Amino acid sequence: PTVSSDRISCSIAPIGRTELLEPGTSIYKAAHRLLLAASGGSNSNNANNDGISKIWDTVFTVTYRRRKPYDSEMTGGQPPWSVQFVEEHIGGTTLPKLQVIMCMQERAPLEWLRQWKLSGDPKRVAKTNNCNRVNAAYRAFCGEQQASKGAASTDRPAAPKRGSVIAPAPAERQQDLVKTFLEKEGFTDKVRAILQIIKVVHDMCTDSVEATQSNVQVPMPAVTEELMSEKLTNKLRQQISDPLFVTSQAVPDWCHDLVTNFAPAFPFDVRYQYFTSTAFGVDRAVASIQSAQDRSPERIRQRANARTREEDTTRSMGHLKQERVIVKRGEQILEWAMNVMRIHAKRKAILEVSFTGEEGHGTGVTNEFYSLVSDALQNKETGMWICDDSGGEILTKKNNSKKEVASSNIENLAAAQESVKYIVRDCGLFPAPLPANAPKREEILERYKFLGTFLAKAMLDNRLVSLPLSFPFFKLLCSYPLALSDLATIDPEKARHLAQLHEVAVCKQSADRIEDSDERNRELSRLPDVENYCLTMEYAPSSTIHGFASHELVPAGSNVAVTLDNVGEYVELMCRFMLDEGIKAQMDAVRAGISEVFPESQLKALTPTELQNILLGDAAVNWTQEELLENLEPRNGYDKNSATFQQFVNVLCDLEDRERKDFLRFATGVRVLPPGGLKNLDPKLTVVRKVCEPGSDPDTHFPSANTCFHFVKLPEYSSQDQMVSKLRGALSHGMGGFFFN
Repeated sequence: PTVSSDRISCSIAPIGRTELLEPGTSIYKAAHRLLLAASGGSNSNNANNDGISKIWDTVFTVTYRRRKPYDSEMTGGQPPWSVQFVEEHIGGTTLPKLQVIMCMQERAPLEWLRQWKLSGDPKRVAKTNNCNRVNAAYRAFCGEQQASKGAASTDRPAAPKRGSVIAPAPAERQQDLVKTFLEKEGFTDKVRAILQIIKVVHDMCTDSVEATQSNVQVPMPAVTEELMSEKLTNKLRQQISDPLFVTSQAVPDWCHDLVTNFAPAFPFDVRYQYFTSTAFGVDRAVASIQSAQDRSPERIRQRANARTREEDTTRSMGHLKQERVIVKRGEQILEWAMNVMRIHAKRKAILEVSFTGEEGHGTGVTNEFYSLVSDALQNKETGMWICDDSGGEILTKKNNSKKEVASSNIENLAAAQESVKYIVRDCGLFPAPLPANAPKREEILERYKFLGTFLAKAMLDNRLVSLPLSFPFFKLLCSYPLALSDLATIDPEKARHLAQLHEVAVCKQSADRIEDSDERNRELSRLPDVENYCLTMEYAPSSTIHGFASHELVPAGSNVAVTLDNVGEYVELMCRFMLDEGIKAQMDAVRAGISEVFPESQLKALTPTELQNILLGDAAVNWTQEELLENLEPRNGYDKNSATFQQFVNVLCDLEDRERKDFLRFATGVRVLPPGGLKNLDPKLTVVRKVCEPGSDPDTHFPSANTCFHFVKLPEYSSQDQMVSKLRGALSHGMGGFFFN
């Protein structure tokens, strides 16, 4: 158990030491440290491994007690009161004699207590010793503490007196000597400086690169191997591979410090293992360890050789609990989801969702729930994301095709009205800046908190979400600062406009540094007249959906015109509002929602690209004919050479990007592929022959799917054209529910 509020007294019999544990530590940490101290503080790997393997061979006597009023925050067994204070107040209501006796019993060695006849039951000792004797013992105890401290500070330690307080253990002395040596030589600062340089170099080398024409940023690549430390990686892997360390939550603090502050020094697989072992709680850590052991070749071979269950000596600690909830499809799916997450946020059980009036349940149905909620969060009416009110070319989610808004075409106009509710931006979704007095601000912040819980729960249960969040959003989640270059991804139109004004401000500053007045005036006259833009010191949102027309960047900003003299200040205030002040409350709400599931600070162990891949998967659904033939499994009536299977592969290759995403949702429940693409889909996508009723024509049947096992049930159509027609019909009208038929 971890100490949270009340301190405890932990006594280990073979060592004879008693100390108070600080809040936040655990019994395992204390026992391990005391065992190392008793063994002489050897830091060799063999000694450390032997110590861990033998730690449970020793009997530890642990005594709990509540924190006493006289307990101070001083460490090292130092007395909490001065000698003069004890002489004046001992025996009174301020300082009872029993408290002084208990204080010395907790801090002094047993031999010293026996010499002063202070060992045993504190109440009995208080009856047999008067205040003068207890005061004398306390004076001697404090004097020997000072003598012991003075001897430790000299170059040659003095021999301990009879009955004196025990000096620090060998491991503690060794730690002090190492710490003193590192500080004296400056190695501590040098090591952290080297790690900081590695982090800076990594950020510079892997920072997002702007495309010169499209203003689309390329995400940061993975951490380069040249910056990784093999020794630190091996040490971290050793720590998180020990089940005792993980299940007792006794992973050393240096692991969290290095992983969260210097992620480039470790490969992704080790950092992700650390993240899942420490962030998701003991239940998930035990389940992860058990799953890894079950997948080991030795365990698989052991189960295969066991002829009966009795011969199978493998032991299981049980499976994670699953909790099923029933929600209702339709316009209220977001409200249903918010209620579900409000109840299940702090629960570690696997969340399973099914829909009212539908028979299906399982992984595929739950994936469908996450997809529907992602669509609802993408709705423009939520007021959460940057968007605009312009028409033009928009994406229709209903019939999965792109259409032009034309007033003369009633069908296209109806489709546009249906699809304009959803925000579709090439650069992804990013929080819309909101002032403190924005309408419905609290309601919007509540949605952001739900978004954090929704994303965290998806990570906890290893789900993918099809919400196209922008890359700068993940930078903020991983505590990466936003740069001015990120503005081109967040709001391309405003970024282009501010870049032009920034160039004018830079030219104005250069002209002001010219000493010759005539030449300075000539340079200033060449600059464009900023006042022609009719700008004021205000931020104007690009959509009226946010409920406010403008936000003043300075007091009375609506009356302050942007001129050549203050254009630089205008650009700075706009960038600060869009990248920091205007979105701070929203991101704080997202982090609060994440913290409902696991500590959001643990996300620092991941880079923005890694977090984006974990949550969103491979958003670009691309595959080739070779990849489909390699990763699609024909079964139950089909094989690699079947004509229907070959036609199906050709049809999948000819699908448009939007149709491919809808096919994935039809077959798996989500519109995205896992990181790595089709080959990492688990279970693999399987195509089976759909058995039709006797005498019926297969061309009259539509394909169906089992999303839990990624089964596509395909009738044996007469032609490829017939297959295309029926598949598109299923994608358009066959995703309204889960039924056994």
